[in-house]
Amino acid sequence: MRCERCGAPIKEGQIFCPTCGIEIQQKTHEAAEPVLTQPGMKREYAAEPVLTQPGMKRRYSKEPTACAEETVAATEIYAEETVAATEMRAEETVAAPPAKPEPVKMPEPVRQQPVKAPEPAASGQKSKKGLLIGLIAAGVAVIAAVVVLLILQPWNRNGGDSGAMQAQTAVSTAIPTPDPTPEPELTPEPESTPEPEPEPEPEPEPEPEPEPEPELGYIDVTVTAADIPDEMISEDGRYQIAFITDGGPVQDNSFNQKSWEGCKLYAYVNGLSYKYYQPAQMTDDEYYQAMKTAAENGAEFIVCRGFMQGTALERAARECSDIRFIFVDGWSFGLDNVSAVSFCEEQAGFLAGYAAVMEGYTKLGFCGGGGGTNPACCRYGYGFLQGANAAAAEKGIVIDVKYSWQFGASFSYSPELETMVSGWYASGTEVVFVCGGSMFVAVVNAASHNNGWVIGVDTDQSLESDRVLTSAMKNWSEAVYTAIFAYNKGMWTGNGQEMRFGASENGVCLPIESWRFRNWTFDAYYALLSEIANGQIIVSDQYPTDDMDIFSNLNVELI
Repeated sequence: MRCERCGAPIKEGQIFCPTCGIEIQQKTHEAAEPVLTQPGMKREYAAEPVLTQPGMKRRYSKEPTACAEETVAATEIYAEETVAATEMRAEETVAAPPAKPEPVKMPEPVRQQPVKAPEPAASGQKSKKGLLIGLIAAGVAVIAAVVVLLILQPWNRNGGDSGAMQAQTAVSTAIPTPDPTPEPELTPEPESTPEPEPEPEPEPEPEPEPEPEPELGYIDVTVTAADIPDEMISEDGRYQIAFITDGGPVQDNSFNQKSWEGCKLYAYVNGLSYKYYQPAQMTDDEYYQAMKTAAENGAEFIVCRGFMQGTALERAARECSDIRFIFVDGWSFGLDNVSAVSFCEEQAGFLAGYAAVMEGYTKLGFCGGGGGTNPACCRYGYGFLQGANAAAAEKGIVIDVKYSWQFGASFSYSPELETMVSGWYASGTEVVFVCGGSMFVAVVNAASHNNGWVIGVDTDQSLESDRVLTSAMKNWSEAVYTAIFAYNKGMWTGNGQEMRFGASENGVCLPIESWRFRNWTFDAYYALLSEIANGQIIVSDQYPTDDMDIFSNLNVELI
């Protein structure tokens, strides 16, 4: 039999395995009984030898032998099985390493039991010869057992060490020795960072150039005149900016209101106090008294609007030489403390006449105030004719124009004027340009009755009638603001100088927000305004007094 754990051969009667020391569970195998077929036949053994472990070779006895021969054969089988089991154990150990072997305990020597001779078959025949053979066989068996014991004894003494060595070898073979923990790689020292090149010293920033003074005609403010109240109360009772109206109220939606807006806007932006004065009557004494009161109230600038204040202004300016006067639509009298502000009315008239013809109208009219002696009205009328002629020339047509100074010497409404203009509309006139104060009312009445159109003047008069096609405007507020600014900054010192505002100074324009043109476009308007401002189109201010037969594409009828 063999050990169930390590497969080593175990002799009968052994309690522990001589190799691994495990306790052996004894199993008893009965010898096969010989089979006797007939009396006198030799013994044959039908049973196969008992195999205690897989891999043992089967040996069969072909010839019946005596006990001695069987003992020898058994000894040979045992030896062969031991070698085979040792080889098989080595193979199994390599294939599947066993658990860590326990220390081997050497078993105590076991006495070899004598081999019992097989009992003879129940033939009933016992001879002396058979008894002798049995005794000899028994003796041989004893000798053989002793020889085997002597042979195996050294193996048992060295078996433990050998088995432990084999087990250790098998374990070391099956369980790979772990690789030694690799030494951590040394982190390479970072390359030395090259020292940064010294930054070049920053070049000194150039000193900012001084901001240029704003051009005349430009207002850089964040508020509008409408946001500023007309009246204020000064803490010290002094009002630095004063405005004298042209006889009417300050809120007249015309030249008084627009001039006043320029005054209070400049005062507000520059932190100055302001006040307007309205004369009781449109006389020289009333104008002078208003100017005198403004001076007594601490005025530094006195703005007067309208040529009718000329006489009073000259008197006040001579008496108050430390106060600066700005005469809008006037002149300077050659005095150092008076500056005159005027407009290029001829450019505004040009814009109106050109626009009317480009819109498609071919029959025009003009009514002027002052009887043909007022320079501003004359420039308006003459510019209107130049613009209409230029547009007609572009279109290759001829325009009819009625031109009159009648019934307007006083710049006032008159029934005669309304009757005359009504006749114009009735005879085919489509648009009439009127410039002269209250003359506007007479022309608007005539237009309303005849479904005609009117062109206003100085300010946007579209709010006064739905028959207003457009207006030839002066930019009063910006001109006044700029005149005070320039005078105060030393850019303009008076001394008989006159400051004129035209297209290049944003002093003249048409009101694009309210015009009633359907064909002429904003782009065309701005292109024309730009050409006038940069000098591509020259509008003459040298108006003729009686000869109007100078236009290539106009038929002018003087009335």
